[in-house]
Amino acid sequence: MTSQVRAGTAPERVTVGTDGSYWGDRALSWGTEHARLRGARLRVLHPATDDPVSTLADASATSDLVVMGCRGHRHRLLGLGEAVLPTVAAAHCDVLVVRGRGTAQRGENRCVTAMVSGGVDDETVVAHAAAMATSHHSRMEVVHAEPPTAMDDCVFAEKVRIATLRLRTTVTTVRTLPHEVIANSDGSDLIVLGRGQSAGRPSNPGVVTKTALHHAPCPVLVVHPATRRARVAGPGGMP
Repeated sequence: MTSQVRAGTAPERVTVGTDGSYWGDRALSWGTEHARLRGARLRVLHPATDDPVSTLADASATSDLVVMGCRGHRHRLLGLGEAVLPTVAAAHCDVLVVRGRGTAQRGENRCVTAMVSGGVDDETVVAHAAAMATSHHSRMEVVHAEPPTAMDDCVFAEKVRIATLRLRTTVTTVRTLPHEVIANSDGSDLIVLGRGQSAGRPSNPGVVTKTALHHAPCPVLVVHPATRRARVAGPGGMP
């Protein structure tokens, strides 16, 4: 079943998938408020089939963002629901997975964290994180948690891009493992990172992305590698 709500006149399209579970409701709340803040068109899907992954993947072809909960009715235990990783892998657009503490879901920390690796997708990750931070009136932190190879060049490039966006931003390089950064992101409302690649299966999320989806204390935005621009919206606060 599908319902549509017109949240504004901007062309951005946000799709929320919910099965009526607790985390499905959290996804609906996050996505609804996000669409309102961005002036976007909101589409709510209530997958009635046994294949929610295909439903959301098909919807993603005509969406700019898919929002879903970290688990649903089928996964009553702790951990990540079975539909999340396949949806992230199959989606044609960015996917935001709502998880973590209520304070982060409500945006009370006013902080968006972009995780970069020195790879080709960093510029897109930073641009999408900047769009989130701008429209949600949050500061942005850019974190490079991998041992340096061309770290200086990477950080310089990010600083230049961020300066043009005139954001309240902190750029940090840390000599630690990415999963430690994720585990210690209690002060973030959102972690933004690329999809990465899984060994042997390039379309599957990489190890760092899987770690964030499983363990982040806040919602996680996985930026699709094919996206090349982010929409910066008007005023508002994180949902």
